[in-house]
Amino acid sequence: MKIKYSAVILLYGLLNTINYVTADEFKASNRMIEEVMVVAQKREEKMQDIPISVQAFSENRLEAMGITSIADLQLVAPGMNYTETSGFGIIYIRGVGSDTFLMGDPNVATYLDGVYLPFAVGQNQELFGIEQIEVLKGPQGTLFGRGANGGAINIMTKSPSLTEPRVQLEAGYDSLNTAQTKAYFSYPLSDSLAMSISTSYKSGNHWYNKESRAGGEILPQVSSQAMRLKVLWTPVIPPNN
Repeated sequence: MKIKYSAVILLYGLLNTINYVTADEFKASNRMIEEVMVVAQKREEKMQDIPISVQAFSENRLEAMGITSIADLQLVAPGMNYTETSGFGIIYIRGVGSDTFLMGDPNVATYLDGVYLPFAVGQNQELFGIEQIEVLKGPQGTLFGRGANGGAINIMTKSPSLTEPRVQLEAGYDSLNTAQTKAYFSYPLSDSLAMSISTSYKSGNHWYNKESRAGGEILPQVSSQAMRLKVLWTPVIPPNN
């Protein structure tokens, strides 16, 4: 009886150890489960510690979910809606937004590396060289200004590395013969100076591939090219003699 009791305890402990190791390894390797740090309040904090409705997407999560543009965010951010009219992006969050895209300010503010993008034209940018994207829901006028009545989209790109060179290449193929390539290169020029270059190229057929009845030609291919150059300088203060 004593031997059976010991065997049961040993088996129970072994199962607990196996389950713990498996869950821990799964959490460490899964790109969808990670501790998220956000700067929604202009300082870095844990997302679960701030009193704001916010969704944060790291580069790994964006890649895992196939998000390649700002318009794609509506597929993974509940309450967000993106439409486009003549190249002007119209964004609504929780039903709050503005379709006055020519003369008025948008009611959902978009920030790129802390710089406000005031114009609705060109809002549907390709996402490349991204560190993290935050979608803030609800009025954010206190921290993001008057154009954030409905919410804000905060885009942060990768900063150059001062420690080592970094190279990242991506290529993809999608429907409508759409091909996309992305590249990121970072190089430290000195102990206090570094630079990085991010590029993106995308081309594909238009969704309407028929000739017009008036004898017109088929619409040309849709293509986009973009490049971003960043320089990081951290001046070193010499010690006082």
